[in-house]
Amino acid sequence: DEYVFVTCRPGVGGARTPFSIVDVKLAFAIDKPLLSVKVGDVAPTLSARISYTGTGRLKGRWEVVLPSDERPSTTDLLTEATLPPDQRPLQRRYRELERFNVFLPPVGRTVLPGPDPKRIPADLEGFHDILLRIEASDDRDSESNLENASAGVGVVFGGAVAGFPMPTLRYYVGSAPAELLPGATGGLALLAPPNRSVAEAEAALSFRWAPVGSTAFYRLEILGGDGALLHEAYIAAPSTFYAAPTWLASKAGDAVLKWSVTAQGPEGQDLAASGVSEIRFAKKVGEKQ
Repeated sequence: DEYVFVTCRPGVGGARTPFSIVDVKLAFAIDKPLLSVKVGDVAPTLSARISYTGTGRLKGRWEVVLPSDERPSTTDLLTEATLPPDQRPLQRRYRELERFNVFLPPVGRTVLPGPDPKRIPADLEGFHDILLRIEASDDRDSESNLENASAGVGVVFGGAVAGFPMPTLRYYVGSAPAELLPGATGGLALLAPPNRSVAEAEAALSFRWAPVGSTAFYRLEILGGDGALLHEAYIAAPSTFYAAPTWLASKAGDAVLKWSVTAQGPEGQDLAASGVSEIRFAKKVGEKQ
């Protein structure tokens, strides 16, 4: 459950109504659910479609979460005005790409251009997340006098409040594109081994997949050639890696194995699921083909 502080004032949705955010959608200028960028390439442009009430200044910054960074929490993704004043400085900050400060007239919708594509990093392999960080707006209609509320001294600005965390925009950087297999939900992509690949029988096999925010555990399932469950493992987040047991190749034989990953929340609920990837072990040296 998420509880937020909200100041409600009578209004008709016009110019004198406090500025609040109703909905946000982030997207690259492409028709793909997951963007893949080769190392050193420039990412396409992106934008945020924002629905809001009232009027005010939309202030904030674009940030990026690198593969080596700790993932943002739900609190980190809330707008600054949504948090109590004492918790606002505690939000985790990431690499800043660009700042913005635009005035929004009382029309209810706007499209905010994203950062300069040349500023979006593409020099480190792995998954990146673009964050829209919205700061509290200091418009006069969004002021809350603490003394009048017997809550202290001073004024708290609550412009650009939102009752939900800001969405993130994910892209993958690497020499091989990240593939979303059929049936995948929540952007969970399988990275290695590649789909329909052949692994050496003597080699140690490991599985890798894309991280999913707010995950507590990842459930890895490996099905044998007859479709029965051959192996199952639970991996605690934030790890997205699993080394297969040494007996897997001997049990698999020459059958085609199918594997998938499901991201689960703290209460065991499914947050995202990958598609099904296939893999086969090569014959050992000396065996008949």
